[in-house]
Amino acid sequence: MKTTRTNESAICKSCLTVLDAATSDENAVPSEGDITVCFYCTTVSKFDSELMLEPLNEFEQKQIQDDDPAMWGKIQHTIRQIKLFNDYKKKQN
Repeated sequence: MKTTRTNESAICKSCLTVLDAATSDENAVPSEGDITVCFYCTTVSKFDSELMLEPLNEFEQKQIQDDDPAMWGKIQHTIRQIKLFNDYKKKQN
């Protein structure tokens, strides 16, 4: 796994959390058009040219589902893992 610092002004437009890092299980560095999942609210977004975040609209989500089902499955798996982790953290507090 590799964590990369991104634009310090990158904000999830759904939960308004600053997301200044991205982690990849493929040791990749984020670039324009890459997909990410907010660790706090699980919104699926893509990076723009300045590594700012733009949530995927319904058409874009459907396009990934149709064109790359394996990627969509990976996104859904990531969302489930984040939700499990966040639920665990809440129970610990």
